[in-house]
Amino acid sequence: MYKMYRDLGRCRLVCGDPRSDKDFEVYTFNANGWLVGWRRAGINYRCGLDGRAQCTHYAEAQGQRFLRAAELSAAELEGECAKVREALEAWKHSPDYAAFPLRLFEETPLQTAEKFRRVWQRVAFRPPDQYAAAVVQLTRGCAYNRCRFCSFYKDMSYRVSEAAEFADHLNAV
Repeated sequence: MYKMYRDLGRCRLVCGDPRSDKDFEVYTFNANGWLVGWRRAGINYRCGLDGRAQCTHYAEAQGQRFLRAAELSAAELEGECAKVREALEAWKHSPDYAAFPLRLFEETPLQTAEKFRRVWQRVAFRPPDQYAAAVVQLTRGCAYNRCRFCSFYKDMSYRVSEAAEFADHLNAV
């Protein structure tokens, strides 16, 4: 059973029945059709626009349950992308496929990352309510850069973009 859902600008392809099948799969795409997350065999995956992907799952050791996280290598991510393509191909035979207007997964996360790096350099961490916001980079680095708890910009000097450079950046965004 394959079913596509749309909510909050995202699309979710559900493969299987979550009520009866513990090995159901879910693939989540953003409004541009880019893969941003998926769940398979009890493991959750998240993919950033910078091409990095992380998997998380619960594990048990000595009677305690804890969350484990690991970053996927480029080869692992490509393998996962092949499985996403298989699920999308199977969905094409589903009744709701013809009624769905958005084109999904036209490029892999690594191809998306290449576009991302052309427009943005390093993007600062944002609070959860700002995850979907467009980031416009007028400055590079950190003006203060002396926080003991943060090493995010230690290797980068602070500077304000020139007007023409910023205009080019805005057009690219």
